[in-house]
Amino acid sequence: MYLLNREFEHLTIVSLPTLNHCQKHKVHTPAFSLLGNIPKQIETADMTLTNSALHYTSLFLGTVTIGFGLHYTLFPRSAFNNFGFAPPSSSVKPSDLELLDSILILFGAKDLFVGVSIWAAALSGNKRLTGVNILALGLCAALDGWIVKRSEGVVAGAEWGHWGYGSVALVLGAVMLS
Repeated sequence: MYLLNREFEHLTIVSLPTLNHCQKHKVHTPAFSLLGNIPKQIETADMTLTNSALHYTSLFLGTVTIGFGLHYTLFPRSAFNNFGFAPPSSSVKPSDLELLDSILILFGAKDLFVGVSIWAAALSGNKRLTGVNILALGLCAALDGWIVKRSEGVVAGAEWGHWGYGSVALVLGAVMLS
């Protein structure tokens, strides 16, 4: 249970058994008030994300992003096809393939870190921080789609693989920030 310490203006987590003990034994706790008595600016703080549809949707997007990141990091050559690019031809030098693998591993690391940051923010219950992280995911997806769109030799419409979930992330992030 969250209680507000009016002396220090910060939230304190107190277990329900502790609160019941204080009430049962008439222990005087003037510094604390129940969550319902918190001033409006604190009551509307980012404490409402846990166990809501936004919370679970955020965790889902974070999980998908972590999955992509793991795929790009562990299997960079097979992940290359996810972008809609043609597989590298057999005439490509081994050093170029190693460079391509390294770039995809870096890309995978970016996805891993974005996914973990979404999870961390969502599990903390901070709605605004989660919204910022999900907006960052949407912007990354928009940029990824633009790179795919402007590239030659890409399957037609492959950019929508990024823009599809990116638009969902942008809307969800904006909702969380509103």
